[in-house]
Amino acid sequence: MQDHGRPADGCAGASDIAGVLILAGCAVWALIAAMGRPARPEGVLLAVLAVAAGYACGRMAGSLLPVASTAAAGLAGFGLACASPYGLTGHEGAGAGQLTLATGAVCCAAWAAPRALRPALWLLATAITLTAVVAGSTAGAVASGAVLVCSLTAARRRHRLPALAACVLIAAVAVGGTWAVAKDAVPGGLPPALRAHLTEHRIRLWQDAARIEETDPLRGAGPDRFGELSPAAAQPQGPEAKPHSAPLQQAAGQGCRG
Repeated sequence: MQDHGRPADGCAGASDIAGVLILAGCAVWALIAAMGRPARPEGVLLAVLAVAAGYACGRMAGSLLPVASTAAAGLAGFGLACASPYGLTGHEGAGAGQLTLATGAVCCAAWAAPRALRPALWLLATAITLTAVVAGSTAGAVASGAVLVCSLTAARRRHRLPALAACVLIAAVAVGGTWAVAKDAVPGGLPPALRAHLTEHRIRLWQDAARIEETDPLRGAGPDRFGELSPAAAQPQGPEAKPHSAPLQQAAGQGCRG
């Protein structure tokens, strides 16, 4: 048993070190991108601090109370989504994100729990997903369902590398498609149905983010400056001065490295 534990401990230590280095790099680059500009890197730094605190709390809670802590986190996230003044459909994707995280936390609790308790936790994750479906949160239902399916099928796959490669490919296609729309480089043009779903306002926000990134591909325009540099963000349709795309937002504020 000890021999089996050592590699796992070594992998965990390596992942901790890599995580610290990545978070430190994110914080330092945000400061470099803001240097000499009227930028506001505080939001990025607070986000990095929140991720670091969440990771530390997760590591400690996962070591001490792996089932109770993750199940409680899932129920808390589901409760926050239900209690949101915007409803389960959320505001700017926040509701879908909360439902997805709640499903993921409950699935983590299921894998950490004894076999006899796992079906009950998976039923809870299914209930969260079905709640998203009934509430009309399409993004939340799809994302929660994907998390649940991956959790249920993970143990049945001997080789997880193809599954991980498929996830990476899906993410790359999503980011590449967003960039193609922003650069107006979709072969044959964007289909009218997809354009209507994305809305013209969001497409203009993406295009503004790509244009801002082109002015300084290395450092971008500086963190949290998109709102003052984007003509589309100044229009009344947008409640927030963000491009509603994490890769484009980072590229506009901190360049391609960001």
